[in-house]
Amino acid sequence: MRSFKGSASQREAAFGVPMGYVNFDPPEATLVKNLLENQLSALLRQSGVTTPQDFTCDMTEFRVTTKATMLYWDVVGHIRLILKHGSQTLTLYGTDGTRTYVWPGKEVIAKVIDGSLAQIAKEIEQTGPELVGPGAASHEK
Repeated sequence: MRSFKGSASQREAAFGVPMGYVNFDPPEATLVKNLLENQLSALLRQSGVTTPQDFTCDMTEFRVTTKATMLYWDVVGHIRLILKHGSQTLTLYGTDGTRTYVWPGKEVIAKVIDGSLAQIAKEIEQTGPELVGPGAASHEK
């Protein structure tokens, strides 16, 4: 799993005033790794692939924005991955958002990240079979 360095997300107050960075626990790479391991294992089983497979993932975006007005925050999660298996490449994108009238704390941020990851999981279910299609056995570890 390759990822970017530094914090990708920050909270903002009204008028774009920065109010601190958002850090994830577990870290972003661990959240994505767990999702991919679960989804790809299930996909391989469903496709009848029994040999170990080698996948590469580039995490090109993982962030939460908290755009604020005088009354509320719009909290939006964005996750973009490029998943590779042999010569196949699949770009995955998940986003989710919510509006809150109180400080966008841990629970609100976790909710939009979970929603963004769920969209990626659904996308893997729908388009993943192309990634591990008939030639999957030729991409063994």
